[in-house]
Amino acid sequence: MTAPGEPGRAVRAETWIRRQRVVAILRMDDPSHVLDICRTLVREGITAIEITADRSHAVSSIHMLRQALGDRVLLGAGTVLSARTAAEVSAAGAEFCVAPNLNPEVVAACASRDMLAIPGVFTPTELAAARGLGLCLPKLFPCAGLPPAFLKALRGPFTDVDFVPTGGIGLPDVTSWLEAGGAAVGLGSALVGQGGTADGLAERARALRKLVPIPDQDGEYAVTHE
Repeated sequence: MTAPGEPGRAVRAETWIRRQRVVAILRMDDPSHVLDICRTLVREGITAIEITADRSHAVSSIHMLRQALGDRVLLGAGTVLSARTAAEVSAAGAEFCVAPNLNPEVVAACASRDMLAIPGVFTPTELAAARGLGLCLPKLFPCAGLPPAFLKALRGPFTDVDFVPTGGIGLPDVTSWLEAGGAAVGLGSALVGQGGTADGLAERARALRKLVPIPDQDGEYAVTHE
């Protein structure tokens, strides 16, 4: 529960993601290495983590990670397609919900639970609809095959909206998407890999943090470790 005078969960999540500039996406069939993977990510300074809700273990994994890592990690759920799922992941400890689409019912469910909603948009019409719902940090999805210039052009008429480009972005492309107007990028297999283990993860995370360092409280940039 948020203490009096502290920002709510949604504000906290948005601030955290904007500061991190990276959201690690875990889409895993086997949850046995979820904690090891997240501990490695946190140790290397990547602390905004999304567990996709299209896997049966999503709710239990979010709850387990919240218990194990506490406030060292910002936990969210991805592929949230219904208000019911939003309620379930919120109860488990998620602070933000990501979706591939714009569903007003999911957005409302997030708002009622003080969770940050990051719905997927792809067109100016979808972006205008998201803006009309009061959202200013949607996900641009999918990005596979798109140049970052697409995001820059889309953002042109919507200067008060930032984006989390996601889907098919490789590590070498991260800075280009950020420079085009991304507040953060969502990275799945390019960062976490597809094997379901932490093998090679620390090295990829370190390479990413060299490209996208975290600003410290004085505005300088440094990697945060446990």
